[in-house]
Amino acid sequence: SAAKVVSALSTWYDWNITSPAQAWVTSPSSNHGMLLVSDNSREVRFYTSNDVDSRFHPHLRVEFTAGNPVPTATAAPVTPGATPIVTSAPMEIRGASQDTYINKLDPSRTYENKPMVIRGVGEKRALLKFDITQIPSTAQITSATLRLAATNYNDGKTNLALNVEAYLV
Repeated sequence: SAAKVVSALSTWYDWNITSPAQAWVTSPSSNHGMLLVSDNSREVRFYTSNDVDSRFHPHLRVEFTAGNPVPTATAAPVTPGATPIVTSAPMEIRGASQDTYINKLDPSRTYENKPMVIRGVGEKRALLKFDITQIPSTAQITSATLRLAATNYNDGKTNLALNVEAYLV
């Protein structure tokens, strides 16, 4: 898991999800997204991909290399026809392909097209997933960052920080 302290609105929060992103690229069928949970009874809401203000849509920033493994300092024979190592520019995947939340008190209700809500002690948990199929399956992820912006708190107390953790689903 990766944790982040959320303490301000309309501010970007970053979670390092390099390992999960590598697993998704290596085995696309394992990409079931991320689960976000909080550690206390306060509630925070994050912008979703459906929000009218696209500046705050969730996104995933991925850096990777593609091609053969990095050569060592020891001289090695060159393989004819080998693919050279290519370092890509950072890729921004704007907008989750799916984002919603689960409410413990009403688990059968769907909350798509609403802000992602997180409330501690398992009451409300957010789910989101990104389509990363444009990254080559042979890529080595060097960095992957989940970026979300908080839209509001249920109690208006922005001076009280909230810990939010991201887990692989």
